[in-house]
Amino acid sequence: AIRVLIEEEDSHMTEEDYLERFKSTNLDAASRGDAVDWIFKVQAYYNFGPLTTYLSINYLDRFLSRHQMVPGKDWMFQLLSVACVSLASKMEEPKVPSLLDLQVGKVKYVFEARTIQRMELLILSTLKWRLSSVTPFTYIGYLLQKIGMAGPLMPIALVARITELVLRSCKVMEFVLLRPSALAVASVICACEELFPAHAISYKEVLFSALPVRKEIITESYQLIRELLIHPFWTSKNAVYRSQSVPQSPVGVLDVACLSSDSDSTRRSLESTMNIYTSETQPFKKRKFVQQEHYKTQ
Repeated sequence: AIRVLIEEEDSHMTEEDYLERFKSTNLDAASRGDAVDWIFKVQAYYNFGPLTTYLSINYLDRFLSRHQMVPGKDWMFQLLSVACVSLASKMEEPKVPSLLDLQVGKVKYVFEARTIQRMELLILSTLKWRLSSVTPFTYIGYLLQKIGMAGPLMPIALVARITELVLRSCKVMEFVLLRPSALAVASVICACEELFPAHAISYKEVLFSALPVRKEIITESYQLIRELLIHPFWTSKNAVYRSQSVPQSPVGVLDVACLSSDSDSTRRSLESTMNIYTSETQPFKKRKFVQQEHYKTQ
């Protein structure tokens, strides 16, 4: 099942020239950065899970790599961002806010529901309706099992740090072409080095061979994380080991001993365990919006 998921990764990644198009200014890197920042604001506002955030940005990048955006139309990026979050939340969240309520923060434009829905259809068509993406979260439960970290005694700090590294990678353009499997392995290795320095070498050996991915690809991902994402605070010298028994915590269900042979069900079971920040009891905050389009399509 793992090998099938890795083979499916190509269908859920950007085009190979995506990063080069940003470097050649055919795409606006600043607008992409603003869109990603807004997506993280929505996650914080509604307490969406990390997988919802990752999928939103995945849809955004895949769409941008396949669809030519009109220069100077900043409202298009905002509309695209709203539609991507809407689609991702429908895929992963138990409660989804209305399309108007979804437009949180100090937004420059506020779009009608029908306008967002038309954008959703364009995204679906461009992505060929492939929304159940293979992500780094697909593999993390499996990788933790390999180093004996799955189950009710899983350290909360470890899962939180892995999740943080994966999400932070979404903000850095250098990560957009990395394979999800390689990013997952590299993130787990880096987190283990920080939190379990005494066992880092043995864990690293196991993790490098845990997935059928070339070692040089994992090494590239590992080096990028160390160079671009690791904060000075998170060093082996300062890392603190925290292990807690959390049988009633969502983290505690990261036990993936029974992997299904069906790739889609495997992906969903693994990814759902990483949705550790979702609160089903917190009510949505309500805001008032002007129900009017504030942009011109000319």
